[in-house]
This record gives sequence, C-alpha cells and structure tokens, in this order.
Amino acid sequence: MRRNGKSLGRQWGLGPVCLAILFLVGGRGQAQDKSSEPPPDDLTRRVERLERLNQELRSQLSRQSADGQASTPPSDGREGAGGRAAPGSGETRPGPTDDNQGDSAPVGSDGREGAGGRAAPASGETRPSPTEQGPLRDRWIEVGNDLGMRAGWINYQPWLESNDKAFRVHVGGRFMYDSAWGQASNRVENGIGGIGPFTDAVFPRRGRLQADGWIYEIFDFMCDYEFLGQEINVDPSTKPTPDNIINTPTPAQLYAGVNFLPIIGTVRVGNQRAPIGLDRMMSSNFLDFMERSLGFDAFLNSNGNFMPGIELMNWTDNERMTWQVGLFKDNKRLFGWDYGGGNYAAVGRVTWLPWYEYNGRYMIHLGFGAQVNALENGSVTLKSRPLIRNAPNGLVATTSFVTINNGNTQSIVNPEFFMNLGSLSIQAEYQGCWVQDVTSVNTPTGTKTVPRQTFFGQSYYVQVVYFLTGERRPYNRIPLHTAGASPTQVVPIRNFFWLPGHHCPNPFSSGAWQIGVRYNYLDLNSGSINGGRINEVTTGLVWHLNPNMRIYFDYDIGYRTIPGGTSSGTFQVLGSRLGVNF
Repeated sequence: MRRNGKSLGRQWGLGPVCLAILFLVGGRGQAQDKSSEPPPDDLTRRVERLERLNQELRSQLSRQSADGQASTPPSDGREGAGGRAAPGSGETRPGPTDDNQGDSAPVGSDGREGAGGRAAPASGETRPSPTEQGPLRDRWIEVGNDLGMRAGWINYQPWLESNDKAFRVHVGGRFMYDSAWGQASNRVENGIGGIGPFTDAVFPRRGRLQADGWIYEIFDFMCDYEFLGQEINVDPSTKPTPDNIINTPTPAQLYAGVNFLPIIGTVRVGNQRAPIGLDRMMSSNFLDFMERSLGFDAFLNSNGNFMPGIELMNWTDNERMTWQVGLFKDNKRLFGWDYGGGNYAAVGRVTWLPWYEYNGRYMIHLGFGAQVNALENGSVTLKSRPLIRNAPNGLVATTSFVTINNGNTQSIVNPEFFMNLGSLSIQAEYQGCWVQDVTSVNTPTGTKTVPRQTFFGQSYYVQVVYFLTGERRPYNRIPLHTAGASPTQVVPIRNFFWLPGHHCPNPFSSGAWQIGVRYNYLDLNSGSINGGRINEVTTGLVWHLNPNMRIYFDYDIGYRTIPGGTSSGTFQVLGSRLGVNF
C-alpha cells in the first residue's frame, strides 16, 4: 500500500493562478483611458490589492508545505513525494556520487559510474528510507489500481511492470562457458591419494533461466533453474567417465517472500542460499575470480549452495546493519527436497558498515555467520577442488577431502571482511568447522576407523582487486530480493566498443579492466584424520565489456600435502570464461 495526496498547487499548477491575477489587472487597465495616467489613489489601491493577493498565495503555499504536499509533479508520474518509489519498488536513494554531487544526485540515480536510471528490485538496491519518502500522505490508494503493462530495460535487465509498479516481472538468465588447461606431476595424479587425470577441458560451467519479480507490491518471488551446472552418473555403480555423465536440470533459487513487515522485515520460504559466507552471498555473475574460495567449497557447498527452508531478515533504517536467520533442511541432494527426519540446520548472519561514504566507493563491511546442523545419517563430505575447474562437476578432480561416515553435529563459524578504497578492494573470510563424535572416515589414503573425536577443519582467504580503468566494486547493502549484503554488479564507466572507419572522434572504448590476486588456505587434517592441506594462489584479469558481459582470465597454482600418501605436490590450471547475464 502507498499513501498519497495531491495539493492544490499540484492539481492546478501556479500558472492558472498567475494568469487569473494578470487578467484582473489587465481588465481594469483596459477600462481606463490608455492616453492618461491612472489617478494616484487608484494606483495605490491596485498595488495594495496585488500585494494582498501575493501574500494570500504565499500563505497557501506555506500551508501546503507544512502539510507535506509537494509543489512539483512526481518525476516518474507515480503517486508519492517527488517521484520517489513506493516502499515495494526496491529503489535506492541517491547517495553522494564519485563527483561529490551529494544530495543533488538525480532521483532514481544510484550514484555509480556509467548509467543512472531507476533501480529494479533484482539489482539488490533498496527502497527509499522514511525521510526520503516525505511525510505520510493523507489518504490511501488501492494496490493494482492501474494494471496497464509496459516493458523496459531497467538496471541492465528486461522488466515488465504495471503502471502503478504493483506488479513487476523480470525474465532473464545467465550462461558461462569455460576453458581450462591443467597440469600436475605424475606423483600428484597417480601416487597414493592422487587426484587422477588432470587435463584440459572445454565445458559450459552454468546455464540458467530465471523469472523473478514482485506481485501486489510487497510479495516477491524467485524461480531460477540450472540446466548445465549439475552432472549425474548414468550408472552409479561404475566410476564416472565422460561417456556416462549427463547434465540434469536442478533448482537453484525457488522461493517467495513477504516484505516490509514490522520488526521482522521479510519472511522468505523455499530453496535459497542459507545466510552464511560473504562470497556465498555473491551471485556467480559478480565473482572476482572464476570460482569461490576453498572454504566455501569444503564447508558450505555440500548441497549445491542452496537449501530448502524458512528465513527471516531485516535491516536498520540507515541500512548500516542487517541480520538474517533461518531454519533449513540440510539435505545433501541437489534437487531442493529431502526425505526423512533430522538433519536440520540453524543458520544466521549479521553485517555492519562502520564506514560508508560516496555511495560505497569508500567503505568497510564486517560480518559474522554461524551454522549448526545435525548430519544426515551421520555422514558429511568436506572436499576441495581446484579454484579453476578443469572438468564438469561430475568429473572434476578432488584435491583434498574428508568423508565422515559416522559423526554427530556439525558447527561452522564464518567471520568476513570487505573494504573499498576507491578502485581498490580487499576481501577476506575465515571458516572454522567442527564435527562431533567422529568414529569412521574416508580420506585420500583410504577408509579407516578412528578413536571417537571431534574433527576440526579450517580455511581462510585474502584477496585484493584493483580496477585499472577507475571503477569501484559496487556493494549491495541489504538483502531485499537478494541473498544478502555483498559486492554486486560491476558497471563500466564506458562500455567496450570499437568503431573504426565511422568518422567517430573517439572510435574506441575499453570497457572496465580489473586485476586481482587471492591467497587461499585449507586444512582438513585433524588428529588422526588426514584429509590433506592445500595452499593455493589465484591471479585474475576480468574484462567487463558492459554490465552484462565479462571475460575472465585466471591462473591458479596450488600445493597439496597428503600425510600418509605419496601424492603431495604442485598442480596448476590456466582458465578463461565468457559470462553473460541478463
């Protein structure tokens, strides 16, 4: 629902009032002899009358301003103050831009380099705060009052929306096509605990179709299906090979929610990202490197990054702090369902912005997430793969792993850090994982029974990213219609184009160029359990041709240590990716 009211000045405008005054004045003047000056006393009365009318007009405008009525029509033709979006629209307030425009930024602008324009909910941007919406209006209007539809390219996505913004639908998708060239020594490939063949590959990494949006203004939904990212073995009794692996469509995000509730904020139900981990909250469209971290892969990705459940989330009015908490079914399947009792997961995350200036060009993000869950049938697999995949998921090499065959409760903690310093950004996370009452495990060197113990694994990474072309790393402050507060879509200052021979004074634009380096550490050795230890460095170059297309060039080198085996050594991969989202 939206409050709305229209003042006399907005309904009739000031123009007709001024014309009426001029008509009265002109009418008296025409009735007199134009060749003679009006009597002094008549002129005095006319001046006094004009001053009185002017004073009445000023008083009327002052009363309207005190009642919270806008004196100018909304810029986007909607009800509300100054054309600002109603709470359900997902728009963001204009913040200080990189040009120090401050509050003079245009309505609907998000203050980023590149194009401005109205933000759509899927962009992860926010509704206007109460102070920006202006004082409450004196009457209500009906949601869905104007159901005429129109289409537009809004915030770099195609959207279909009703004229009153109560119903909005985005239909889009993404695809990523990868190439990789891997190399490892014979010892790493074929020694005791080896990773197997480590060769070259060309394959589609992801292919999704998505429909999402808003209905009746406060309800949002997401339907996101993966068609290429999951592979299954046709005959599970045999070892996976390129000849018996097929792609299987699986649900990614399938949820619906109700938003803007008092105190609670948002209630979301369905298959979704559980709120823990900074790079987990980031869309795969916006990653700085081709793959997420080792800790994500080992501790948070055992169910394909999505779990069915219910989540509550909210944020402070100044959007400096968010909280999310949920109860999920910690299934190990990739199809959004689970059968059987137990294995529930309680997950929560809080974030805080102690420093935020110039619409996030200079900022610090601090966050903390935690998860506690029972194991399904007492089993869980913690594993890592190269940070550039050299095969589809069903065939990719595993560099370290621990499969706990008999355990009890799993607990994970995940502090996180992100900083923007203009074109430079720094990001870091730590994951600590405990599994209680472990008695049987499978590791690279085989299956064994161990004395009852608590397994402890840990991982961390630190990465630095810099934009050679002057952009900054955009950041989404709240989880409205997104997974959570995290870095988001890069928008080049100038999109790539090359138009030689068209008599253009500047026929070339480079797009945005981003370089980065990441160090990653994972330790799955705990007591008598030897899952392996990985040290890995990834360097990357990302070419953002425009907000919807990017090309990655990554080089990854890692060293694995497998106690009790003969397969310790170095592996390396060179990879590239074409990514498109819309």
